[in-house]
Amino acid sequence: MFLPPRKSLKVSSNIWGSLHSQAIESTYSLNVMKNKDGDMVIVTNPTIAAAPTKAKATEKQLQTDSSIDAETTSSITKFLTTFFTLYPSGTASELKYYVDGGTKPLNKDYRFAELVNPTFHRQGDNIRVDATVRFLDSETDMTQYSQYTLILEKAGTNWTIKSGL
Repeated sequence: MFLPPRKSLKVSSNIWGSLHSQAIESTYSLNVMKNKDGDMVIVTNPTIAAAPTKAKATEKQLQTDSSIDAETTSSITKFLTTFFTLYPSGTASELKYYVDGGTKPLNKDYRFAELVNPTFHRQGDNIRVDATVRFLDSETDMTQYSQYTLILEKAGTNWTIKSGL
């Protein structure tokens, strides 16, 4: 039996009376299904529910592996800066020099702005890089942040992306 995802919503109301006003908040849950076209349909009536609470999860702060020297991190940072500058508008044939097996370009009017806090971790002969990339969207003038976990391999004197795109 398939159960559709359960969603919660909070309704805030102000009740105005002749002598005073009162703010009331109520929380409801309901089932929402999505069809193959991506349209959403509410399949149950809203049911009163307890208000959701803040998650008690904490994210572990990643730090660079101390066994990776500054020259290697600098080399990888230069490689990733070059790649992410080309990635939004480059052709598949251009990107195949950077990505093992090639990749499709984003085909977006983004400009690379910076790598945000990349961390480097050795995984056997490869390096795993966790990084946020800041792009500037030229169409909307918005800043777009994308998070990547990339596995890099050194082939001769050049780095290539083995996985993560």
